[in-house]
Amino acid sequence: MPRCLLSLGSNLGDRRAMLGRVCKALGDIPHTRLLARSRWHRTAPVGGPSGQEYFLNGAAIVQTELDPEAVVEHLLAIELQMGRERSVRWDARVIDIDLLLYDQQVIDLPNLTIPHPRMAFRRFVLDPAAEIASFWSHPRVGWTLGRLLSYLKNAPHWVEVRSEHRHLATWLASELFQTLNFAGDVREQTALEFTDPAQRVTRIALPIPMEGVPMEGGGVQTTGHSHELCPAFVILVETCSSESLLVAPGIVNERNEKKISKKKLLKVEKKTFLDCPGPQVILRSNDPEFIRQEALAALHAMWPNMSE
Repeated sequence: MPRCLLSLGSNLGDRRAMLGRVCKALGDIPHTRLLARSRWHRTAPVGGPSGQEYFLNGAAIVQTELDPEAVVEHLLAIELQMGRERSVRWDARVIDIDLLLYDQQVIDLPNLTIPHPRMAFRRFVLDPAAEIASFWSHPRVGWTLGRLLSYLKNAPHWVEVRSEHRHLATWLASELFQTLNFAGDVREQTALEFTDPAQRVTRIALPIPMEGVPMEGGGVQTTGHSHELCPAFVILVETCSSESLLVAPGIVNERNEKKISKKKLLKVEKKTFLDCPGPQVILRSNDPEFIRQEALAALHAMWPNMSE
């Protein structure tokens, strides 16, 4: 039977008790069995209104005979039964249950995307998920969850903003630079050649400001990497007719390149992302505030110790 990896979270009320109730409810889903759960991890909220309390986050593995859409219907029903209200995006919630992986399936539907489109760069998701599913492979990345988590912990603290439209790249880089206390200078790199010499993209590298992070043997980790290093995280920004967020991380070998091609991902994803191994996010919107908030939330999710 298929196995599903789920992400669980709560930052209202008795979080521990609520997560325990969720695990029991998961085992009560028809034709479904709870196989494992992680420890509960205390994490800071990412995005959304200010003043929220801390989260308890975890992960669970279930085995089921249900198809992915039926699984999601049951997860939403559990959230509703336990008092989940959806009014403000990323607001405090009594419970949050996300379907991260359904075996190795890749699904792109209007109401369902698997793998979960933000799991590859969210530490609060990968920390508990790798605890119980370290050797599970992310079907779009081609990396195990354990490798993804290790990458997020050890990658250089650099983000790169890319766009085929120069004004979008410079605008978003400026917004991030003003919002965050970036170290050093911003350096713009232009006219990077791809397969089609006529295609060019603007790249702007930003060093991520980090609060003091203790290292083994003493000392504090700081941002001290060269601009010449491959960025740890890439944000591609472009306009579109509606708001959306897609992820295409880690396309670094021929086998994965063929898989991505078969999934008919956008040409710009293949063209722009083959040269960077880590998590990558595409922001498509005509709403500048949406793009800015999504970019900041993604950075905070990848680097919880990022300072402002």
